[in-house]
Amino acid sequence: MEIHSESDDPHNLHIEAFDRETGQQTYDEGIAVNPDESVGPPHLSATDQRLRVARIDAQTEEIIGDQQVSITGETQLVLIRLYDDEVVIEVSRGEADDLEDPEDADDLEDPEDADDLEDPEDIDATDDIEEPEDSE
Repeated sequence: MEIHSESDDPHNLHIEAFDRETGQQTYDEGIAVNPDESVGPPHLSATDQRLRVARIDAQTEEIIGDQQVSITGETQLVLIRLYDDEVVIEVSRGEADDLEDPEDADDLEDPEDADDLEDPEDIDATDDIEEPEDSE
């Protein structure tokens, strides 16, 4: 697992994983990530599990956003990218070497968890687009 911050602000994360068959918690870490920092937290075991990454407000300690993905025995890398208002989780699975977007993850076992996921249509990506300057 790798965490890369592309944010101007520090982020507090709570990362947890649960075995897909038993529901038993298999991973539980709290991690602080500074702007433009990369962090390598403890590794996840290569088993079928559900991974949840939650952003925690530093002042109120409340969850201000979270994402979930499925991890399998074939998972090679979990890459977490932090932006000012968004967390993106990408999963690389072996030979396919394609990164999985959270929206493409297997169905969540607990339908209530789906309410916590951000709708990609609500994300405004136009703020990052810069207009080209005239070269005259």
